[in-house]
Amino acid sequence: YLMDLNNIALAFLIANVGLILVLPRRLAALPLLLGACYITRAQGIELGPFNFTCLRMLVAVGFVRVIARRERLAGGMNSLDKLMLIWACWLLFSSQFHNDPSGMLVTGLGLVYSTCGIYFLIRVFCQSQDDLVWLCRFMVIILVPLAIEMLSEKITGHNFFSIFGEVAEISAIREDTFRAQGPFGHSILAGTVGAVCLPFA
Repeated sequence: YLMDLNNIALAFLIANVGLILVLPRRLAALPLLLGACYITRAQGIELGPFNFTCLRMLVAVGFVRVIARRERLAGGMNSLDKLMLIWACWLLFSSQFHNDPSGMLVTGLGLVYSTCGIYFLIRVFCQSQDDLVWLCRFMVIILVPLAIEMLSEKITGHNFFSIFGEVAEISAIREDTFRAQGPFGHSILAGTVGAVCLPFA
């Protein structure tokens, strides 16, 4: 058992746990978005070979909420839900073909937990087109402070999110310019988030 949560991350985690539990269903996905966008993967709890980041802990709380409130998937299981489960099964099965099957199985379990957990929670929380529009609106709003931080990082080369670990305090340089990455593992991932969220905006 190893805990790596500084005071800021712990306060952030507690606040978002409370939000997941008390927000109305259509807004309950917001803490998941906040957890994905504002805390690095270095903050969390290690239990043996398993790493529970802040986001993964929020997913667990989300499932507690769903069970406690008896919330369900809108319209039951659909084809995309089944494809997600097939993908998860294949990912775990294919880990046995790697040079380190046990290590890849642990990695696969973490990936399946995070991906399927977030996917199915969003499916529960967003049950109509109106719910999706609400989520997109709030997603754009919560990304504004992140965009400002990354713009500052692009100019100064200092990454504020380095206080949470995993990301460097001084940004990488390419062709004499800083590459902003914010809380994400790489600047390419940061750019991917922006590219994916732009159509929603």
